[in-house]
Amino acid sequence: MDTGSGEILEGGETPETSTRQRAAHWLEFYERLIAFESEILTTMQEVSSRLSTEEARAVEITNITPMRDLIADFKLRADVWREVA
Repeated sequence: MDTGSGEILEGGETPETSTRQRAAHWLEFYERLIAFESEILTTMQEVSSRLSTEEARAVEITNITPMRDLIADFKLRADVWREVA
């Protein structure tokens, strides 16, 4: 994700044009999403650990890896807003 100057992140807002209050809103939003998705990821990993090797690999590819990528993206977005807030 490009976090350069002028990047539009949410609803047309950019870190450069957003107020500190709006930045705090988006930071809280992403922190809550990260926590929620992390709980789901932990549950998927726990369930996956009880599956056969083949089934666990399928869950890793179709669910766990995309969830890790999503959480990483949310963390990047939170970091952008953290700088403004």
